[in-house]
Amino acid sequence: MNYAIDRLDRPESKKEQNCSPTERAYSDLRLGETVHAVIHFFNNLGNAILNSDFSIIPEQLGDLAQSLDFLAFTLLPLHIISSYLSTGEFFSPFHHTSGVCAVILSKFNKAEISADLKILLLSMRQTQQRMEEEHAKFLINPPLPPPLTPSIVLNTVANVTFKPHPPTPPPKTVVVLFFLLLKLCYLNETFLPQSFRIATELSVWFDLNRKYKSTLVAGHKSHLAYFELIAGLLIDVPSKERYRGIKGTDPNYWKMGRYLNQQQYKQQQQQQQPLRKLYIVGDSHSLSLAWRNLDWGGDVGGRRIVPAVCTGIKAFHLTTECRPFFTKTNFDQQIRLHCCRGQSGAKTIVVCAGEIDTREGMVREGRSDIRGTVENFVSGLKTLLNLEDNSIEQILVMPVCCHAKRPKKGRVIGREARRVTVGIWNACLREVLEGGEEIGGEGIYFLDYFDALADKEEEGEGILLKELSCGDGTHMNGGFEDFFVRAVRESGCNMEIL
Repeated sequence: MNYAIDRLDRPESKKEQNCSPTERAYSDLRLGETVHAVIHFFNNLGNAILNSDFSIIPEQLGDLAQSLDFLAFTLLPLHIISSYLSTGEFFSPFHHTSGVCAVILSKFNKAEISADLKILLLSMRQTQQRMEEEHAKFLINPPLPPPLTPSIVLNTVANVTFKPHPPTPPPKTVVVLFFLLLKLCYLNETFLPQSFRIATELSVWFDLNRKYKSTLVAGHKSHLAYFELIAGLLIDVPSKERYRGIKGTDPNYWKMGRYLNQQQYKQQQQQQQPLRKLYIVGDSHSLSLAWRNLDWGGDVGGRRIVPAVCTGIKAFHLTTECRPFFTKTNFDQQIRLHCCRGQSGAKTIVVCAGEIDTREGMVREGRSDIRGTVENFVSGLKTLLNLEDNSIEQILVMPVCCHAKRPKKGRVIGREARRVTVGIWNACLREVLEGGEEIGGEGIYFLDYFDALADKEEEGEGILLKELSCGDGTHMNGGFEDFFVRAVRESGCNMEIL
Protein backbone atom coordinates (compact mmCIF):
# COMPACT_ATOMS: atom_id res chain seq x y z
CA MET A 1 0.00 0.00 0.00
CA ASN A 2 2.93 2.29 -0.63
CA TYR A 3 1.84 4.56 -3.47
CA ALA A 4 4.32 7.38 -2.81
CA ILE A 5 4.64 9.32 -6.04
CA ASP A 6 8.01 10.98 -5.52
CA ARG A 7 9.82 11.02 -8.85
CA LEU A 8 7.54 8.38 -10.38
CA ASP A 9 5.92 10.89 -12.72
CA ARG A 10 9.13 11.53 -14.64
CA PRO A 11 9.35 10.60 -18.36
CA GLU A 12 12.00 7.97 -17.75
CA SER A 13 9.50 5.77 -15.84
CA LYS A 14 8.54 2.92 -18.16
CA LYS A 15 6.22 -0.05 -18.06
CA GLU A 16 7.89 -2.78 -16.02
CA GLN A 17 8.71 -6.04 -17.75
CA ASN A 18 9.38 -9.42 -16.11
CA CYS A 19 8.35 -8.19 -12.67
CA SER A 20 6.15 -9.51 -9.89
CA PRO A 21 2.34 -9.09 -10.16
CA THR A 22 2.38 -6.41 -7.46
CA GLU A 23 5.18 -4.47 -9.16
CA ARG A 24 3.29 -4.73 -12.45
CA ALA A 25 0.19 -3.23 -10.82
CA TYR A 26 2.17 -0.29 -9.44
CA SER A 27 3.80 0.14 -12.84
CA ASP A 28 0.32 0.45 -14.37
CA LEU A 29 -0.59 3.11 -11.79
CA ARG A 30 2.48 5.14 -12.67
CA LEU A 31 1.42 5.07 -16.31
CA GLY A 32 -2.13 6.17 -15.54
CA GLU A 33 -3.58 2.76 -16.44
CA THR A 34 -5.60 2.56 -13.23
CA VAL A 35 -8.14 0.03 -14.50
CA HIS A 36 -5.28 -2.31 -15.41
CA ALA A 37 -3.89 -1.84 -11.89
CA VAL A 38 -7.26 -2.64 -10.31
CA ILE A 39 -7.45 -5.91 -12.24
CA HIS A 40 -3.90 -6.87 -11.25
CA PHE A 41 -4.62 -6.11 -7.59
CA PHE A 42 -7.88 -8.09 -7.84
CA ASN A 43 -6.05 -11.09 -9.30
CA ASN A 44 -3.29 -10.79 -6.67
CA LEU A 45 -5.87 -10.87 -3.88
CA GLY A 46 -7.61 -13.89 -5.40
CA ASN A 47 -4.31 -15.77 -5.69
CA ALA A 48 -3.38 -14.94 -2.09
CA ILE A 49 -6.72 -16.33 -0.87
CA LEU A 50 -6.53 -19.44 -3.06
CA ASN A 51 -2.96 -20.11 -1.90
CA SER A 52 -3.95 -19.53 1.75
CA ASP A 53 -1.30 -16.81 2.02
CA PHE A 54 -3.25 -15.00 4.70
CA SER A 55 -0.34 -12.85 5.87
CA ILE A 56 -0.43 -10.68 2.73
CA ILE A 57 -4.22 -10.43 2.40
CA PRO A 58 -4.52 -7.10 4.33
CA GLU A 59 -1.99 -5.46 2.03
CA GLN A 60 -3.65 -6.89 -1.08
CA LEU A 61 -7.04 -5.63 0.13
CA GLY A 62 -5.56 -2.19 0.73
CA ASP A 63 -3.96 -2.04 -2.71
CA LEU A 64 -7.25 -3.00 -4.34
CA ALA A 65 -9.31 -0.51 -2.32
CA GLN A 66 -6.85 2.35 -2.89
CA SER A 67 -6.74 1.78 -6.65
CA LEU A 68 -10.57 1.79 -6.72
CA ASP A 69 -10.44 5.12 -4.90
CA PHE A 70 -8.16 6.41 -7.68
CA LEU A 71 -11.02 5.57 -10.08
CA ALA A 72 -13.35 7.74 -7.92
CA PHE A 73 -15.28 4.79 -6.50
CA THR A 74 -16.43 5.31 -2.90
CA LEU A 75 -18.83 2.64 -1.65
CA LEU A 76 -16.97 -0.36 -3.04
CA PRO A 77 -13.55 0.33 -1.44
CA LEU A 78 -15.26 1.30 1.82
CA HIS A 79 -17.16 -1.98 1.82
CA ILE A 80 -14.06 -4.03 1.03
CA ILE A 81 -12.03 -2.54 3.89
CA SER A 82 -14.80 -2.35 6.50
CA SER A 83 -15.92 -5.95 5.83
CA TYR A 84 -12.41 -7.16 6.58
CA LEU A 85 -11.78 -4.93 9.61
CA SER A 86 -15.14 -5.68 11.23
CA THR A 87 -15.40 -9.45 10.70
CA GLY A 88 -12.19 -10.62 9.00
CA GLU A 89 -14.27 -11.39 5.89
CA PHE A 90 -12.16 -10.98 2.75
CA PHE A 91 -14.54 -12.32 0.08
CA SER A 92 -16.52 -9.09 -0.42
CA PRO A 93 -14.48 -8.13 -3.54
CA PHE A 94 -15.74 -11.33 -5.20
CA HIS A 95 -19.48 -11.05 -4.53
CA HIS A 96 -21.60 -11.63 -7.64
CA THR A 97 -23.68 -8.46 -7.54
CA SER A 98 -21.48 -6.04 -5.65
CA GLY A 99 -17.91 -7.20 -6.25
CA VAL A 100 -15.09 -5.67 -8.21
CA CYS A 101 -15.50 -7.85 -11.29
CA ALA A 102 -19.19 -6.99 -11.69
CA VAL A 103 -18.55 -3.26 -11.27
CA ILE A 104 -15.56 -3.07 -13.60
CA LEU A 105 -17.20 -5.13 -16.36
CA SER A 106 -20.31 -2.95 -16.24
CA LYS A 107 -18.24 0.15 -17.00
CA PHE A 108 -16.95 -0.85 -20.44
CA ASN A 109 -18.31 -0.65 -23.93
CA LYS A 110 -16.93 -3.74 -25.69
CA ALA A 111 -16.17 -1.74 -28.83
CA GLU A 112 -13.83 0.56 -26.87
CA ILE A 113 -11.74 -2.11 -25.13
CA SER A 114 -8.12 -2.38 -26.22
CA ALA A 115 -6.49 -5.76 -26.93
CA ASP A 116 -4.36 -5.78 -23.78
CA LEU A 117 -7.32 -4.78 -21.62
CA LYS A 118 -9.38 -7.62 -23.13
CA ILE A 119 -6.72 -10.05 -21.95
CA LEU A 120 -6.75 -8.56 -18.46
CA LEU A 121 -10.54 -8.60 -18.25
CA LEU A 122 -10.47 -12.28 -19.23
CA SER A 123 -7.98 -12.99 -16.44
CA MET A 124 -10.30 -11.14 -14.06
CA ARG A 125 -13.26 -13.32 -15.05
CA GLN A 126 -11.10 -16.41 -14.58
CA THR A 127 -10.07 -15.30 -11.09
CA GLN A 128 -13.69 -14.62 -10.23
CA GLN A 129 -14.70 -18.09 -11.50
CA ARG A 130 -11.92 -19.83 -9.57
CA MET A 131 -12.95 -18.04 -6.39
CA GLU A 132 -16.55 -19.10 -6.89
CA GLU A 133 -15.58 -22.72 -7.54
CA GLU A 134 -13.09 -23.03 -4.67
CA HIS A 135 -15.12 -21.13 -2.11
CA ALA A 136 -18.69 -21.76 -3.21
CA LYS A 137 -19.85 -22.28 0.34
CA PHE A 138 -18.80 -18.73 1.19
CA LEU A 139 -19.94 -17.05 -2.01
CA ILE A 140 -23.18 -18.56 -3.24
CA ASN A 141 -25.02 -19.51 -0.09
CA PRO A 142 -28.42 -17.81 -0.35
CA PRO A 143 -29.33 -15.07 -0.11
CA LEU A 144 -26.92 -13.37 -2.52
CA PRO A 145 -25.59 -10.03 -1.28
CA PRO A 146 -27.67 -7.14 -2.64
CA PRO A 147 -26.14 -4.29 -4.66
CA LEU A 148 -24.25 -1.88 -2.45
CA THR A 149 -26.14 1.08 -1.02
CA PRO A 150 -24.89 3.79 1.37
CA SER A 151 -27.02 2.33 4.18
CA ILE A 152 -25.55 -1.17 3.77
CA VAL A 153 -21.98 0.11 3.77
CA LEU A 154 -22.69 2.50 6.64
CA ASN A 155 -23.89 -0.41 8.74
CA THR A 156 -20.67 -2.31 8.00
CA VAL A 157 -18.45 0.69 8.78
CA ALA A 158 -20.31 1.28 12.04
CA ASN A 159 -19.21 -2.18 13.20
CA VAL A 160 -15.51 -1.39 12.74
CA THR A 161 -13.62 -0.44 15.89
CA PHE A 162 -9.91 0.10 16.48
CA LYS A 163 -9.14 -1.79 19.69
CA PRO A 164 -5.71 -3.46 19.54
CA HIS A 165 -5.04 -6.08 22.19
CA PRO A 166 -1.99 -5.18 24.29
CA PRO A 167 0.85 -5.84 24.64
CA THR A 168 1.21 -6.92 21.01
CA PRO A 169 1.04 -3.88 18.67
CA PRO A 170 -1.25 -4.19 15.66
CA PRO A 171 0.30 -5.11 12.28
CA LYS A 172 1.26 -2.07 10.22
CA THR A 173 -0.91 -3.18 7.31
CA VAL A 174 -3.98 -3.27 9.54
CA VAL A 175 -3.26 0.21 10.91
CA VAL A 176 -2.84 1.51 7.36
CA LEU A 177 -6.20 -0.05 6.44
CA PHE A 178 -7.74 2.00 9.26
CA PHE A 179 -6.02 5.12 7.87
CA LEU A 180 -7.48 4.38 4.45
CA LEU A 181 -10.92 3.71 5.95
CA LEU A 182 -10.77 7.05 7.76
CA LYS A 183 -9.83 8.88 4.57
CA LEU A 184 -12.61 7.26 2.53
CA CYS A 185 -15.17 8.04 5.26
CA TYR A 186 -14.11 11.68 5.38
CA LEU A 187 -14.46 11.99 1.61
CA ASN A 188 -18.12 10.89 1.71
CA GLU A 189 -20.58 13.05 3.63
CA THR A 190 -22.75 10.08 4.61
CA PHE A 191 -19.84 8.70 6.63
CA LEU A 192 -18.64 11.92 8.29
CA PRO A 193 -19.75 10.96 11.82
CA GLN A 194 -17.97 7.62 11.39
CA SER A 195 -14.77 9.42 10.37
CA PHE A 196 -14.93 11.42 13.61
CA ARG A 197 -15.33 8.21 15.65
CA ILE A 198 -12.53 6.34 13.86
CA ALA A 199 -10.14 9.30 14.07
CA THR A 200 -10.80 9.55 17.80
CA GLU A 201 -10.13 5.84 18.38
CA LEU A 202 -6.87 6.02 16.43
CA SER A 203 -5.72 9.23 18.13
CA VAL A 204 -6.37 7.87 21.63
CA TRP A 205 -4.28 4.79 20.87
CA PHE A 206 -1.43 6.77 19.28
CA ASP A 207 -1.32 9.09 22.29
CA LEU A 208 -0.58 6.03 24.41
CA ASN A 209 1.81 4.50 21.87
CA ARG A 210 3.75 7.45 20.46
CA LYS A 211 6.79 5.46 19.30
CA TYR A 212 4.67 3.25 17.05
CA LYS A 213 3.88 6.11 14.69
CA SER A 214 7.54 6.51 13.71
CA THR A 215 7.57 2.92 12.42
CA LEU A 216 4.98 3.88 9.79
CA VAL A 217 7.03 6.65 8.18
CA ALA A 218 9.04 4.28 5.99
CA GLY A 219 6.70 2.83 3.40
CA HIS A 220 3.41 4.32 4.60
CA LYS A 221 4.17 8.03 4.92
CA SER A 222 1.34 9.16 2.62
CA HIS A 223 -1.28 7.21 4.58
CA LEU A 224 0.10 8.53 7.88
CA ALA A 225 0.00 12.08 6.53
CA TYR A 226 -3.68 11.74 5.63
CA PHE A 227 -4.43 10.42 9.12
CA GLU A 228 -2.66 13.37 10.76
CA LEU A 229 -4.43 15.82 8.45
CA ILE A 230 -7.93 14.45 9.05
CA ALA A 231 -7.35 13.98 12.77
CA GLY A 232 -6.08 17.56 12.90
CA LEU A 233 -9.24 18.80 11.19
CA LEU A 234 -11.55 16.77 13.42
CA ILE A 235 -10.22 16.35 16.94
CA ASP A 236 -9.87 18.97 19.68
CA VAL A 237 -6.52 19.77 21.25
CA PRO A 238 -6.04 20.87 24.89
CA SER A 239 -6.97 24.51 25.41
CA LYS A 240 -7.66 26.91 28.26
CA GLU A 241 -11.27 27.09 29.35
CA ARG A 242 -11.43 30.87 29.07
CA TYR A 243 -10.60 30.64 25.35
CA ARG A 244 -13.21 28.04 24.43
CA GLY A 245 -15.73 29.05 21.80
CA ILE A 246 -13.97 32.32 21.02
CA LYS A 247 -13.19 32.80 17.33
CA GLY A 248 -9.54 33.62 16.74
CA THR A 249 -8.46 32.44 20.20
CA ASP A 250 -9.84 28.95 20.68
CA PRO A 251 -7.53 26.51 18.80
CA ASN A 252 -10.53 24.20 18.42
CA TYR A 253 -12.93 26.79 17.02
CA TRP A 254 -12.60 25.49 13.45
CA LYS A 255 -12.44 21.76 14.27
CA MET A 256 -14.83 19.72 12.16
CA GLY A 257 -15.54 17.41 15.09
CA ARG A 258 -16.89 20.37 17.04
CA TYR A 259 -19.06 21.23 14.06
CA LEU A 260 -20.34 17.64 13.70
CA ASN A 261 -21.36 17.58 17.35
CA GLN A 262 -23.40 20.76 17.07
CA GLN A 263 -27.14 20.85 16.51
CA GLN A 264 -26.39 22.98 13.43
CA TYR A 265 -25.08 19.93 11.53
CA LYS A 266 -28.13 17.83 12.38
CA GLN A 267 -30.43 20.61 11.23
CA GLN A 268 -28.42 21.01 8.06
CA GLN A 269 -28.83 17.31 7.30
CA GLN A 270 -32.58 17.72 7.58
CA GLN A 271 -32.85 20.69 5.23
CA GLN A 272 -35.57 20.19 2.64
CA GLN A 273 -33.62 22.11 0.02
CA PRO A 274 -29.93 21.20 0.22
CA LEU A 275 -27.42 23.81 -0.82
CA ARG A 276 -25.88 23.64 -4.27
CA LYS A 277 -22.49 21.93 -4.22
CA LEU A 278 -19.20 23.63 -5.03
CA TYR A 279 -16.48 21.06 -5.77
CA ILE A 280 -12.83 21.57 -4.85
CA VAL A 281 -10.85 19.20 -7.07
CA GLY A 282 -7.23 18.65 -6.21
CA ASP A 283 -4.70 17.62 -3.59
CA SER A 284 -5.15 17.06 0.14
CA HIS A 285 -5.49 20.81 0.79
CA SER A 286 -8.98 20.57 -0.69
CA LEU A 287 -10.03 18.93 2.60
CA SER A 288 -9.55 22.06 4.70
CA LEU A 289 -12.96 23.52 3.76
CA ALA A 290 -14.68 20.18 3.19
CA TRP A 291 -18.38 19.91 4.07
CA ARG A 292 -18.72 23.50 5.25
CA ASN A 293 -21.53 25.79 4.20
CA LEU A 294 -20.16 29.05 2.83
CA ASP A 295 -22.48 31.99 2.29
CA TRP A 296 -21.83 34.56 -0.44
CA GLY A 297 -24.92 36.56 0.49
CA GLY A 298 -27.35 38.32 -1.80
CA ASP A 299 -28.90 36.36 -4.63
CA VAL A 300 -26.01 33.87 -4.64
CA GLY A 301 -26.69 32.46 -1.19
CA GLY A 302 -24.83 29.50 0.24
CA ARG A 303 -22.85 26.62 -1.22
CA ARG A 304 -21.85 23.27 0.25
CA ILE A 305 -18.10 22.67 -0.21
CA VAL A 306 -17.47 19.12 -1.47
CA PRO A 307 -13.92 17.72 -1.73
CA ALA A 308 -12.99 15.73 -4.83
CA VAL A 309 -9.55 14.59 -3.76
CA CYS A 310 -6.92 13.38 -6.23
CA THR A 311 -4.25 12.00 -3.94
CA GLY A 312 -0.78 13.22 -4.93
CA ILE A 313 -1.91 15.53 -7.75
CA LYS A 314 0.60 18.15 -8.88
CA ALA A 315 -0.01 21.16 -11.06
CA PHE A 316 2.58 19.54 -13.35
CA HIS A 317 0.28 16.53 -13.83
CA LEU A 318 -2.32 18.75 -15.47
CA THR A 319 0.09 20.00 -18.12
CA THR A 320 0.65 18.53 -21.57
CA GLU A 321 4.30 17.92 -20.64
CA CYS A 322 3.41 15.23 -18.10
CA ARG A 323 2.97 11.72 -19.42
CA PRO A 324 -0.12 9.72 -18.35
CA PHE A 325 -0.06 9.18 -14.58
CA PHE A 326 -2.57 7.86 -12.04
CA THR A 327 -3.15 11.26 -10.43
CA LYS A 328 -4.21 12.73 -13.79
CA THR A 329 -6.44 9.69 -14.40
CA ASN A 330 -7.97 10.29 -10.98
CA PHE A 331 -8.50 13.98 -11.79
CA ASP A 332 -10.21 13.09 -15.08
CA GLN A 333 -12.48 10.61 -13.28
CA GLN A 334 -13.52 13.28 -10.77
CA ILE A 335 -14.34 15.66 -13.61
CA ARG A 336 -16.44 13.00 -15.38
CA LEU A 337 -18.24 12.21 -12.13
CA HIS A 338 -19.12 15.77 -11.11
CA CYS A 339 -19.04 17.77 -14.34
CA CYS A 340 -20.78 15.58 -16.89
CA ARG A 341 -22.55 17.66 -19.53
CA GLY A 342 -26.29 17.08 -19.74
CA GLN A 343 -26.57 15.62 -16.23
CA SER A 344 -26.75 18.78 -14.13
CA GLY A 345 -22.97 18.83 -13.95
CA ALA A 346 -21.11 21.55 -12.08
CA LYS A 347 -20.51 24.75 -14.06
CA THR A 348 -17.89 26.00 -11.61
CA ILE A 349 -15.06 24.05 -10.00
CA VAL A 350 -12.23 25.08 -7.70
CA VAL A 351 -8.83 23.56 -8.50
CA CYS A 352 -6.30 23.04 -5.73
CA ALA A 353 -2.80 22.03 -6.89
CA GLY A 354 0.79 23.22 -6.69
CA GLU A 355 1.79 22.48 -3.10
CA ILE A 356 3.57 19.24 -4.00
CA ASP A 357 5.28 20.98 -6.93
CA THR A 358 6.77 23.58 -4.59
CA ARG A 359 7.85 20.86 -2.15
CA GLU A 360 9.44 18.43 -4.62
CA GLY A 361 12.24 19.52 -6.90
CA MET A 362 11.20 23.12 -7.49
CA VAL A 363 12.87 24.69 -4.46
CA ARG A 364 16.15 25.15 -6.34
CA GLU A 365 14.57 26.37 -9.57
CA GLY A 366 14.62 30.02 -10.58
CA ARG A 367 11.64 32.30 -11.03
CA SER A 368 11.61 31.83 -14.81
CA ASP A 369 11.38 28.03 -14.46
CA ILE A 370 8.60 28.31 -11.88
CA ARG A 371 6.71 30.71 -14.12
CA GLY A 372 7.06 28.29 -17.02
CA THR A 373 5.47 25.51 -14.96
CA VAL A 374 2.69 27.87 -13.86
CA GLU A 375 1.98 28.89 -17.48
CA ASN A 376 1.81 25.24 -18.53
CA PHE A 377 -0.51 24.51 -15.59
CA VAL A 378 -2.85 27.33 -16.60
CA SER A 379 -2.69 26.16 -20.21
CA GLY A 380 -3.80 22.70 -19.03
CA LEU A 381 -6.74 24.27 -17.17
CA LYS A 382 -7.64 26.21 -20.29
CA THR A 383 -7.73 22.96 -22.26
CA LEU A 384 -10.03 21.47 -19.61
CA LEU A 385 -12.30 24.50 -19.79
CA ASN A 386 -12.60 24.21 -23.57
CA LEU A 387 -13.52 20.52 -23.65
CA GLU A 388 -17.00 19.94 -25.03
CA ASP A 389 -17.76 16.82 -23.03
CA ASN A 390 -18.00 18.52 -19.63
CA SER A 391 -20.21 21.18 -18.06
CA ILE A 392 -17.44 23.46 -16.75
CA GLU A 393 -17.81 27.14 -17.61
CA GLN A 394 -15.32 28.62 -15.15
CA ILE A 395 -12.42 27.47 -12.98
CA LEU A 396 -11.31 29.10 -9.73
CA VAL A 397 -7.68 28.44 -8.77
CA MET A 398 -6.51 28.34 -5.16
CA PRO A 399 -3.05 29.59 -4.20
CA VAL A 400 -0.61 27.31 -2.42
CA CYS A 401 -1.03 27.99 1.30
CA CYS A 402 1.68 29.34 3.57
CA HIS A 403 3.95 26.94 5.40
CA ALA A 404 3.35 26.64 9.15
CA LYS A 405 6.04 27.61 11.63
CA ARG A 406 8.09 24.70 12.93
CA PRO A 407 10.86 24.33 15.54
CA LYS A 408 14.24 25.74 14.54
CA LYS A 409 15.87 22.36 14.06
CA GLY A 410 16.09 19.74 11.35
CA ARG A 411 15.38 20.95 7.81
CA VAL A 412 15.30 24.67 8.63
CA ILE A 413 17.05 25.86 5.45
CA GLY A 414 14.85 23.66 3.26
CA ARG A 415 11.69 25.00 4.88
CA GLU A 416 12.77 28.59 4.41
CA ALA A 417 13.55 27.93 0.75
CA ARG A 418 10.18 26.27 0.35
CA ARG A 419 8.38 29.31 1.75
CA VAL A 420 10.17 31.50 -0.78
CA THR A 421 9.23 29.10 -3.58
CA VAL A 422 5.57 29.16 -2.50
CA GLY A 423 5.62 32.96 -2.61
CA ILE A 424 7.12 32.96 -6.12
CA TRP A 425 4.60 30.33 -7.29
CA ASN A 426 1.62 32.35 -6.10
CA ALA A 427 3.01 35.60 -7.51
CA CYS A 428 3.49 33.93 -10.90
CA LEU A 429 0.03 32.40 -10.76
CA ARG A 430 -1.47 35.81 -10.03
CA GLU A 431 0.48 37.42 -12.87
CA VAL A 432 -0.42 34.73 -15.40
CA LEU A 433 -4.13 34.69 -14.58
CA GLU A 434 -4.31 38.47 -14.61
CA GLY A 435 -2.21 38.68 -17.75
CA GLY A 436 -5.07 38.61 -20.21
CA GLU A 437 -6.67 36.08 -22.49
CA GLU A 438 -3.45 35.20 -24.33
CA ILE A 439 -1.95 33.48 -21.28
CA GLY A 440 -4.63 33.04 -18.66
CA GLY A 441 -7.72 32.76 -20.74
CA GLU A 442 -11.22 33.91 -19.99
CA GLY A 443 -13.02 31.80 -17.41
CA ILE A 444 -10.04 31.00 -15.13
CA TYR A 445 -9.75 33.09 -11.97
CA PHE A 446 -7.14 33.35 -9.23
CA LEU A 447 -8.40 33.37 -5.63
CA ASP A 448 -6.10 36.02 -4.23
CA TYR A 449 -6.06 35.43 -0.47
CA PHE A 450 -2.49 34.18 0.02
CA ASP A 451 -1.16 37.39 1.60
CA ALA A 452 -3.92 37.32 4.22
CA LEU A 453 -2.72 33.92 5.47
CA ALA A 454 0.75 35.08 6.54
CA ASP A 455 1.61 36.06 10.09
CA LYS A 456 2.99 39.59 9.86
CA GLU A 457 4.56 39.38 13.31
CA GLU A 458 6.73 36.37 12.48
CA GLU A 459 10.26 36.71 11.16
CA GLY A 460 10.70 35.23 7.73
CA GLU A 461 8.54 35.09 4.64
CA GLY A 462 5.16 33.39 4.32
CA ILE A 463 4.67 31.78 7.76
CA LEU A 464 1.08 30.68 8.28
CA LEU A 465 -1.02 32.34 10.97
CA LYS A 466 -1.03 30.01 13.96
CA GLU A 467 -4.82 29.98 14.27
CA LEU A 468 -5.16 28.73 10.66
CA SER A 469 -2.98 25.64 11.06
CA CYS A 470 -4.67 22.26 11.42
CA GLY A 471 -1.67 21.07 13.45
CA ASP A 472 0.29 18.93 11.00
CA GLY A 473 2.58 21.75 9.87
CA THR A 474 1.40 21.64 6.26
CA HIS A 475 -2.38 22.10 5.97
CA MET A 476 -4.85 24.76 7.05
CA ASN A 477 -8.01 24.31 9.05
CA GLY A 478 -11.32 25.85 7.96
CA GLY A 479 -10.46 29.20 9.52
CA PHE A 480 -9.60 30.78 6.17
CA GLU A 481 -13.18 30.49 4.92
CA ASP A 482 -13.78 34.27 5.21
CA PHE A 483 -10.68 34.93 3.08
CA PHE A 484 -11.85 32.31 0.58
CA VAL A 485 -15.36 33.78 0.29
CA ARG A 486 -14.01 37.31 -0.14
CA ALA A 487 -11.50 36.17 -2.78
CA VAL A 488 -14.23 34.45 -4.79
CA ARG A 489 -16.38 37.59 -4.74
CA GLU A 490 -13.44 39.76 -5.80
CA SER A 491 -12.06 37.36 -8.43
CA GLY A 492 -14.32 38.62 -11.21
CA CYS A 493 -15.94 35.22 -11.74
CA ASN A 494 -19.58 34.80 -12.70
CA MET A 495 -21.35 34.47 -9.34
CA GLU A 496 -24.58 33.38 -10.99
CA ILE A 497 -23.11 30.00 -12.01
CA LEU A 498 -21.09 29.46 -8.85
